[in-house]
Amino acid sequence: MMSATQSEPTGIGPPRLHRLFRFYDPEVLAVMTILIGLFQVLLAFPAYFLSEDIRVFYLCPVLVGAMHVAVGSCAFVCERSPSRQWLKKCLYSTFGGLLLGFGAIIMYGYAANSITYFESCKPEELSDISEDYHCPRDAFVGFFREYTLLMAIYAVVALILQFFLSISAIKGLKRN
Repeated sequence: MMSATQSEPTGIGPPRLHRLFRFYDPEVLAVMTILIGLFQVLLAFPAYFLSEDIRVFYLCPVLVGAMHVAVGSCAFVCERSPSRQWLKKCLYSTFGGLLLGFGAIIMYGYAANSITYFESCKPEELSDISEDYHCPRDAFVGFFREYTLLMAIYAVVALILQFFLSISAIKGLKRN
């Protein structure tokens, strides 16, 4: 027989992130979001030296990376110490991260297509030097476009992770 101090489990615990799939773990998504944000912050250092057209281009990966770190940290705290307030904070931060991430993708696309500040090499200059010589401008433009593509890929992956975290937060709030 049960003692009077023990209670039967009700099945409803504190509000936490909803698990969308069987293999879905919100903690793993939160840690991956933090890591992608840290990568973006670290990749902001080359952007400081690369961009001449857009003077404050390096701020985009810093702000977006910091937002991804904040979203991942909030989701991690929400999963470790569940409460309704943390679930709401997680939802609001993921929505803010989604908006900032979409803005960053637009900024990266603009930066990749607006790199036109170097003079192009003239064909007669290239033929005088050697057959293997390539124009430095073309190499730099190619490197800068690949760099912005990498930053855009990181932003898209973080957006996908934040989308899943926001759906989990919405379903977690509805469930409780």
